[in-house]
Amino acid sequence: MAESPPVHERRQNARHGPTPMEDLLYDSFYSAAVGGSVIAVFYLIFDLIAGQPLYTPSMVGSVWFLNIPPDQATEVRLDMVAYLTLFHFAAFGTTGLMISYVVSKMRRTPRRPIVVTVLIFIWLQAGVVIPPSLVRPGLVEALGFWRLLAGNLLTASAMAAFIWHAHRPSTRTPEAALAEGLDDRRTMTSA
Repeated sequence: MAESPPVHERRQNARHGPTPMEDLLYDSFYSAAVGGSVIAVFYLIFDLIAGQPLYTPSMVGSVWFLNIPPDQATEVRLDMVAYLTLFHFAAFGTTGLMISYVVSKMRRTPRRPIVVTVLIFIWLQAGVVIPPSLVRPGLVEALGFWRLLAGNLLTASAMAAFIWHAHRPSTRTPEAALAEGLDDRRTMTSA
C-alpha cells in the first residue's frame, strides 16, 4: 500500500497558484507595510531635522491615548511611539485590505495607477484629518496641514505603486490570469 504524500504536497498539487484570498492578503499586507514605512520615514526625517527624533509619533500617541493637548505633549515617550505604531499597523492593514479588495474587483484600475493613488489619498486624508478634527482639536494644526497633505500623497503614491506593480500582467502567473478571465466571464453571464 503506497503512502499518501504529505499534506503540503497535496495542497500544492491541488492548486497551481495562490487563491484570490491569498492574493488579497498578500496585497493588503505588503501595501500596508509600504504605506506605513513611507509615512514613518517621512515624519522621522522632519523630526531629525528639528532635532527631536520620534517627536511626532510620540506627540500623536500622547494626544490620542493619554488625551493630552498637543501643545503639552513635549517629551518623547517611547511607549506612545509603540502604541501609535501598533495603531498604524492596524490602520494601514485595514486600508491595504480595502484598497486591495477594490482593485481586485475593478480589473481596469491597476492599469491606471493615478486612479489608485487618488483613491488611497482621499481615504488617507479623510481618515487623518476628519477624526482628529472632531475628537482631538488642535492635532491637525500641531502636525501641520500641508505636512499631512504631503505625507499622505507620498504614502498613497507608494501604496498605489506597489499595488500597480503587483497587478501588472507580467507579474501575474498564467493561472492567476486564467482565473481572472474566468471570473470576468462568470460575471458577464450572470448579469
